[in-house]
Amino acid sequence: MIRIFKKSEFNLEIKPIFNQVFLYEDPLYEPFSPIILKRVIIFPCYSWIESPLIDAIMSVAKDLGDTGCYVSELPISNCFFPWSAEIYAKCSNELPKDLPMTGYFSIDDFLRIYTSKEEKDIEEGANLSINICPPKFAIYSATGKWGAMISEEHFGVLGGSPEFIEQVNWKILDLEEQVYEFLDYLRSLLKISNRNPPEVTRNKWLLPLLNHIYKQDKAEEILVFFQKEYLSRD
Repeated sequence: MIRIFKKSEFNLEIKPIFNQVFLYEDPLYEPFSPIILKRVIIFPCYSWIESPLIDAIMSVAKDLGDTGCYVSELPISNCFFPWSAEIYAKCSNELPKDLPMTGYFSIDDFLRIYTSKEEKDIEEGANLSINICPPKFAIYSATGKWGAMISEEHFGVLGGSPEFIEQVNWKILDLEEQVYEFLDYLRSLLKISNRNPPEVTRNKWLLPLLNHIYKQDKAEEILVFFQKEYLSRD
């Protein structure tokens, strides 16, 4: 089953489910609601959540009782890199009040449209009245149990119950390590742009995001490990 929602329908039918999972519409700025207890950074996400991660997410969702999910294209803020959720909230007043477009997909149809290499499935996806690969989007449980949000910065955040993330981790053995690849990517961007020293925390949004995803103690451990293990490669 596939259903595409008009912008005006989002607030009436879907926004309450969206807000069970997300408080903000940008993965850079502390997006998850408090009921989403377990969270991780996922990387890379160059144009989508690549296989095998997307397959694992859908498989676990189905195992835990979900039959479908929503995909929402997210608006792009004109506010350049605000460094806190509070500032982002002020900037978001500039955004359209409705999300650009949202689709509901049964899990089977989602996998068929988004991961199939068959020409007929690719053509069906192209003919939908929704951008199936927007630069910034959210995919989330139709029951508000889990969600992922992808940034145009080529990374994403994934959250759900501890059981949900644990089962995805069983299928994707490097899930908890993807944050380090993301930090290494940020550092490479700083080096390319001749920012010295190329310290990832120069990105003022990074520490609040890490604290939001992992909690402060774990976030500090991640940064210490990254500095010890990854910077030694230089």
